Amino acid sequence: MVPPVYQEPSIMPINTTEKELEEKEVLCTHKKPKATGCVAQPQQEIELAIESDNKGHGDPSPKESACVVLSNGEANGCSGANEEPEASSRLAQLCSAIGWKSPTYEFQEHGHDHTKLFTCKVSVLVETFTDTVVECISEPKPQKRAAQEQGAQGVLWTLKRLGHVK
Repeated sequence: MVPPVYQEPSIMPINTTEKELEEKEVLCTHKKPKATGCVAQPQQEIELAIESDNKGHGDPSPKESACVVLSNGEANGCSGANEEPEASSRLAQLCSAIGWKSPTYEFQEHGHDHTKLFTCKVSVLVETFTDTVVECISEPKPQKRAAQEQGAQGVLWTLKRLGHVK
């Protein structure tokens, strides 16, 4: 009988060598406006994968982590500037798919009335085997929406680098 082997917990939430994720094609639907041409709007698919590993040394307590695969990109030669949904809606969709709390947005105003700039701090509580708060602050922007989008893009980028988004 082979003795149990202690395995260090991996830094990445999903070990892709053990669990292959299937890549799915992005659907491209065409809307024909009154003028000639095609506007492509891909449908974004979210895939949720939960991993349970034993910590080793007979400890049966599972370690849970989540990873979301966001597939987007060019399909059937259709690509355009407006094909990707807004970062704040993608972030909210990601959090609800994994089961995390919704992201929080805190705005600050800078400057005088006629030259007002806004910054947005976006925070997400990443609930895995270790709870982590990811916060990103946008650059000063003239519109609140632009500041919110840049902050959400920063959080999505960070989650991708941490391995929660593929």
